[in-house]
Amino acid sequence: MPKNITYLIGAGASANALPVVSDFFKNLKAFYDSICSGEFANSKRVIKMLDGSDSEYTIPNVLSMLNTRLDKIRPELGESSIDTLAKRYFLKKEYSNLRALKLILSFYFVCEQLIKPPDYRYDVFYASLLNQNLEIPNNVKILSWNYDSQFEIAYSKYKQINNVSSIQNNLSTDSKNSSRNLFQPKIFKINGEANFSKTSPFYNYYNDFDVDTLSEILRNFLPLLISNNQDNHDDLNLSYSWENLAGGFYDKIDNLCTETEILVVIGYSYPFFNRVLDNRILYAMKNLEKIVIQDRNPDSVKERIDSFIESRRGIKLIPKSQCEQFHIPNEL
Repeated sequence: MPKNITYLIGAGASANALPVVSDFFKNLKAFYDSICSGEFANSKRVIKMLDGSDSEYTIPNVLSMLNTRLDKIRPELGESSIDTLAKRYFLKKEYSNLRALKLILSFYFVCEQLIKPPDYRYDVFYASLLNQNLEIPNNVKILSWNYDSQFEIAYSKYKQINNVSSIQNNLSTDSKNSSRNLFQPKIFKINGEANFSKTSPFYNYYNDFDVDTLSEILRNFLPLLISNNQDNHDDLNLSYSWENLAGGFYDKIDNLCTETEILVVIGYSYPFFNRVLDNRILYAMKNLEKIVIQDRNPDSVKERIDSFIESRRGIKLIPKSQCEQFHIPNEL
């Protein structure tokens, strides 16, 4: 009989498409520098607000606003990761800075994933996993700490749809700020999603990143960017787990964890500031038999997991340093 398998996904699982923590700000800055020059810098394209108001902006206007936000973030980042800076803003109750950081991240993730194809390992994963109805098997669940859209973009090859909301319905995806009332979700996005509209299409994932595409993205993005209510985060899909651990979304995760027999951890380092939820997840896995750790440095991850489960004997920890494909257990 197939085992109940849960995948825990971290940034390393998207490393062939998006920068990992250590390189993130460098890549973010390079991206902004590239779009603030060339054809975009000289574009006369007028962007109107979606609310029907008379306000009009040019692409350089909006990019300048975004770059101003980025300039404010840069000196505060130092050698820290983007997520560490976000947690610092939260703890210091600097909610307007936290919102600005989320806006920058959301814009970057949407554009970068239009420019680059998804990490090829997601395609291979789906080809190995999906049934004939193009569904994830019922005994497989996925917990993702990532707020990218790699699962959705890769899946579009199979369903020939490029609307994020439709794809997530097909995949039974739930996230912290989702309005979907799914009975049995299969993908859980712990930190939400770095995008600006649940219904906005991702267009053709392999289109040229041109003035037309950027203009449409900015048109969707403008209401968030110029919003006067800087303390309101309800209109953002990116919501870190540590902002609020209450609510039905995490109860669903608890229920999923109780069924888990095999845990596959891919590209996740168990950072200290996620320890509350990480401990909750592992503690809820009462039937856990085996943990497979797939990482370029699996021994350090194994050490951190050991600290969570040290009192529970009999759980096998299997490190795997080969990361060319996502691991699929034989028990599937």
